[in-house]
Amino acid sequence: MGQRPDEVVLIGVQPVELEDFGGGLTPRVAARLTTVVEAAVTQLAAWGFAPLERSHPPADSLLGPGLQRDSYEGQRPSDASACRAGDRRFFPPEHGS
Repeated sequence: MGQRPDEVVLIGVQPVELEDFGGGLTPRVAARLTTVVEAAVTQLAAWGFAPLERSHPPADSLLGPGLQRDSYEGQRPSDASACRAGDRRFFPPEHGS
């Protein structure tokens, strides 16, 4: 589009496990979410934006009901019915189970 930002900041959390494709957040990663949000708010403030804290999620959330964290985690298939090591069609046999 002929434009680019003057600055880009990436904020994230190192995953604990990479082999659980489609899995939810591990407890260690989930525990870091507050720190990540605080870092994002601090960066936005440094850029002159004032984020507002919501007391509850909006009714028109960007996430559909199946992607809300509690729903996603609660509806996750068992290990026996879902491949947790990626798609075997794309990984060599020695990659995973």
